[in-house]
Amino acid sequence: MGQLINPDSAGKQRTQLTKAIVLAVRELARQTEPGPESRDLAAFIALALQTIADGIDVSGVAWEKRGYWFNATRSPWIWC
Repeated sequence: MGQLINPDSAGKQRTQLTKAIVLAVRELARQTEPGPESRDLAAFIALALQTIADGIDVSGVAWEKRGYWFNATRSPWIWC
């Protein structure tokens, strides 16, 4: 059986959330006065940023599990 690939990876989710945050900030900038929609947009931005921060730890663990950090330090292209 071949390798299973998760189509909803943490990196893909970060990209989608980043684009959604940009759209929310643009819409929030169009608001002339605070209201319920402005609070909803601000809450969405805060929750999306928290989700991105949590996903970074997941990606870091996956990279460390594969030994990418160790392999990068042994690269012949690093001049130390």
